[in-house]
Amino acid sequence: MMRSSSRLPSRSDCIGESEVKVDLRRRFEDYCDRESLIWDGQSLLIGLSGGADSVCLFNLLTDISAKRNLKLTAVHVHHGIRGSEADRDAGFAREMAHDRGVDFVLKHVDVPGYVREHGLSEEEAARRLRYEALDEVLAEVGADAIALAHHRDDQTETILMNLFRGTGPVGLMGMRPVSGSRIRPLLFATKKDILDHLKKENITFVEDSTNFEPDHTRNRIRHELIPLMNELYNEAGSRVAAIADDIACWYNFVREKTDEARALADCEKGTIPREVYLSQPEAVRIEWIREAVAEVIPGRKDVKREHYNAIRELIEDDVSGRKIDLPSGIKAVRTYAGLSLEKSDNEAGELPAGKPDTEPDKGIPLAIPGETCIQTKDGIMRFYAELVDVDIFNQKKHDFSEEKDYTKFFDYDKIENDVLLRYPAEGDYFVMDAQGRKKLLGRFFIDEKVEKSLRRVTPVIADGSHIMWVLPHRMSEMYKVGETTERVLKITRSERNAI
Repeated sequence: MMRSSSRLPSRSDCIGESEVKVDLRRRFEDYCDRESLIWDGQSLLIGLSGGADSVCLFNLLTDISAKRNLKLTAVHVHHGIRGSEADRDAGFAREMAHDRGVDFVLKHVDVPGYVREHGLSEEEAARRLRYEALDEVLAEVGADAIALAHHRDDQTETILMNLFRGTGPVGLMGMRPVSGSRIRPLLFATKKDILDHLKKENITFVEDSTNFEPDHTRNRIRHELIPLMNELYNEAGSRVAAIADDIACWYNFVREKTDEARALADCEKGTIPREVYLSQPEAVRIEWIREAVAEVIPGRKDVKREHYNAIRELIEDDVSGRKIDLPSGIKAVRTYAGLSLEKSDNEAGELPAGKPDTEPDKGIPLAIPGETCIQTKDGIMRFYAELVDVDIFNQKKHDFSEEKDYTKFFDYDKIENDVLLRYPAEGDYFVMDAQGRKKLLGRFFIDEKVEKSLRRVTPVIADGSHIMWVLPHRMSEMYKVGETTERVLKITRSERNAI
């Protein structure tokens, strides 16, 4: 239903009208300046549904547009529901924009079809499609931001809904004044402030009948729960909304400390080094897990409190090798170093597609002399091999020793088979000392705390099942250059993998 005031205002109404207008406008501008929401010359979209909240925002922005040199565009989203009532709202919004000389864009979306396709509630489907439509117009007109009419009472409802769903501190922050390209200039005002302003200014608006339907969760919170809260505790709803700002201050501090911890750890995306993690306060640990999850699961979709608790237990436990499944096909793996969030489609230790077979007699023959390449998970690894005269080697031992991180020297005449570049296989071993004691490669990986997911994808230089060099860790004592060596095989690994 469309509301308007049909009576002429009395003198007392006029006094009250001026006070409300100046007060709300001043509070509006002060809030926008304090939160850096609006600046001179800004191009703004205004979500204009035609309801009281958006109409109030529209009028406040148009009132200051000349002074602030604002470029305004009103956008109305027709959801394809509510029949003639929705058509009425679209016409009302168009007329209001036209009367104030503001550009107008009408976007149509198919909420019923989206509900059928995605299995969402009508309320959630409408919200998603509305934001998508606004984002499309933002890109089309090249505006700086989208102004939305959420107010303090909406904030209370949002926080309560998040709380009942089992949210963390981010959910208790509710809606922020700035969120990406979206700004909320009315978060300071209550619904009563808005209605009083519209009444005093004699500004009409339309009412969405679905706002009173009890089958919408938000409506029940708005019309049943919050009034009961206010009855039991004076202004309880406003107090809940005020908590959001306090939590935001605390959360921003925790985020800052978490960023410092992650910079100290210098960790890769989706990983948490355990040593640095355990040195942090509990609040930083929790946020670190949340951020790591967000890096591999966009929007942390379907990740619940029990998932975060399970991840905490996993990384804080002393036992490595355990793993848990997370939403979106991700698994959390407890590694020697800490925690790794990985895709579940490649199990730990499984060779990625395109890798050579891993039987001892299969691999890539090392070109001597020449270059040999192998595809690894990080790119192409290159090896350069050549025979070096033993006299030259002895003369330049000191120079050669400086290359030890990427270069190894072998007694070529002790090699019994073709030298292969390959991945580990069953039965691989190397000689660990001058006494000829052997160690299985698998046991070596365990002793050296090599992550399980890396053991079968670590390149080796092999002479049959005898591993000459396991990269980048060590070479077999069997092939070390000695007094009886006549020919020296020099193998150099490229320092960087080529992508």
